[in-house]
Amino acid sequence: MQTIQKKSDTIHFFGGISEFADRNPAAASDEWIKGRYQIKTELTDPSRLSFTGANDMAEALDYARKGWPEGLATMQTARASMPRPNARGAARDYDVAGMYPDAARSAAGDPCSMITPTEGELKGQSIISLVIQCGYNCGIDAASVINQAAAICSLVDALEASGSARIELTGYHGTRCLRSDADHHALHALITLKSAHDPLDLARLAGALHPSSHRRLFFRMIEAHEQAGWAASVNKNYGMNSNPSSIIDHMPAQSLILPNPSNTTDRTPVTSFHALSEWATHHGLNTTTA
Repeated sequence: MQTIQKKSDTIHFFGGISEFADRNPAAASDEWIKGRYQIKTELTDPSRLSFTGANDMAEALDYARKGWPEGLATMQTARASMPRPNARGAARDYDVAGMYPDAARSAAGDPCSMITPTEGELKGQSIISLVIQCGYNCGIDAASVINQAAAICSLVDALEASGSARIELTGYHGTRCLRSDADHHALHALITLKSAHDPLDLARLAGALHPSSHRRLFFRMIEAHEQAGWAASVNKNYGMNSNPSSIIDHMPAQSLILPNPSNTTDRTPVTSFHALSEWATHHGLNTTTA
């Protein structure tokens, strides 16, 4: 883990979801999360499984390190219904080893599903970092999160198949505790989920997007943060969801922040993919789909 302190903003950088998980002790107190609201309802009680997604920290750590089995299975099913990209250029040779897999061949169980781009294909390709907001409104249901995750995977396939760029995926967690306009404290975590030349790892993405990643692991990081003035600022409160644009200068070059999941646009995998495709076109990204 690397850390940058920018006035009252603390930014942690993690090389992967496992490293993020390892920074959170399993024997965490539930004092904060149980006392978060004086009047508790089904939607506002953070100690409920429906909010955190995990019964305790140990279970949350399992999701982060081993993946989210239910989410992964649903994501794989959802992804199968996505439009498949058409790679531009000459026909490829496939083998059992290579730099990254062809998604369709790999899903079909073809052992010769690996691709190694030629020097010509790699030359001149830019690297774009897509930033996934891992914290979202408590009203967003798990199905919408899974649908968007599947759509993100298909968007990466489409962007890389266009030949114009290699894609990185970065997960973002953030909170901002405000006492006055002139005095605020913020905590941010950036997690590498895919480097430019790595294949997509669905299990890693599923674990990173599970609700407990934010509402157990990142909440625990908020509790344990020791920056001067932090305890008085948060007062056993988890603060407001922070926007990653506030630390865009500390993200990789050519970083673009993906929209949050929505119960409207992400009602099915395909509507989610189309919403992300429109977003990508708006930002000047080239996608090629069948």
